[in-house]
Amino acid sequence: MYVLVQGQVLTGTSDMLGNYVVPTISGAPTGTTIEYVNLIRFCCTKTLWTVDSNNPVKISTSSTTKLGTYPLTITYTTAGGLRRSTTYTIFVDPTPTLNQRQGRPYPPAPLLTGLNQWTTDRVTFGWVHCTPNEALL
Repeated sequence: MYVLVQGQVLTGTSDMLGNYVVPTISGAPTGTTIEYVNLIRFCCTKTLWTVDSNNPVKISTSSTTKLGTYPLTITYTTAGGLRRSTTYTIFVDPTPTLNQRQGRPYPPAPLLTGLNQWTTDRVTFGWVHCTPNEALL
């Protein structure tokens, strides 16, 4: 699952926060991995350039993750030590099962009742409307 996390500056500007905001997410169930996609894609650091833009987060579970409701705590910590957090709830549902069908997977194709007439018309009108050079092909 992907979610977009975006901070909002309530007073001042985002420049006041500095460019080194550390994002963390806690509360994920066992068997879950969380990745800030842009941190992996654009660099190797653990800090965001800015909090007031969309930051995609990839949340992956495994087959061993217990089903349930999990409130995740998303926290941003600035270089100056200012911490702000919010909660985002995820739901781990069971893996859907495949519904096996018996018999034919699709109904039989309908009969083409006009096929013989179409073939006759195609040949008849083809001879009427083609040029002699096209008839040799």
